[in-house]
Amino acid sequence: MSITTLVKKVSMAAAGIALIALGTSKPAQAGSLTTTFAGGNGFAGNMFDVTTFGNALNVTSLEINSYLGSLSSPKTLDVYIKSGSFVGFETNAAAWTKVSSTILNSVSPVGTPTFVDITDFILSANSLTGFYITFADGNPGIEYTNGSNTYSNADLKIQTGVGKGGVFGATFSPRTWNGTINYTIASVPEPASVLGLLAVGALGAGSNLKRKLQAKSATLN
Repeated sequence: MSITTLVKKVSMAAAGIALIALGTSKPAQAGSLTTTFAGGNGFAGNMFDVTTFGNALNVTSLEINSYLGSLSSPKTLDVYIKSGSFVGFETNAAAWTKVSSTILNSVSPVGTPTFVDITDFILSANSLTGFYITFADGNPGIEYTNGSNTYSNADLKIQTGVGKGGVFGATFSPRTWNGTINYTIASVPEPASVLGLLAVGALGAGSNLKRKLQAKSATLN
């Protein structure tokens, strides 16, 4: 077999692996988990716990229940999180990190979802995270339900919870947040990624082989 033929075969194999890698890439898988929109009570916000299972999740948006009806001026919805449960940290602002602040120009009628396009943030796999969702001014407007409840699917679990007055102010327990968490499964190494690495390796190996064979040919000539 000639040097040229051998190099061509190695290059074709690497290109084939690269094409397979591109062809098997998958779009992000979206999901959501809703608690309830039954309402019945309300104030400025809610705290609750979120547990993830086998996958890291990218939280992309929320849906809330508000009883404000119509807004005379925009309202800002803030989202705070903390590692571990919210329990014991209901009034400890220093324990929390604000991850999103969204201006709302309108809200849906009470009992129906108001979509909130938050700043995306990641929840690690197999983690427990406290959530605090509140209007930034601490004034009433969030509808919730009396009692404590648990909601889950294959990706996460929501365990409620308390109601909040003000920002890190009064606590009302137990209370169930009314809303939906929308998310995508965060990127993890997939077969396509592995094949992509193989393709890079094969291309590199082919290039290296070509140089060695050319050097050997030059020596023989």
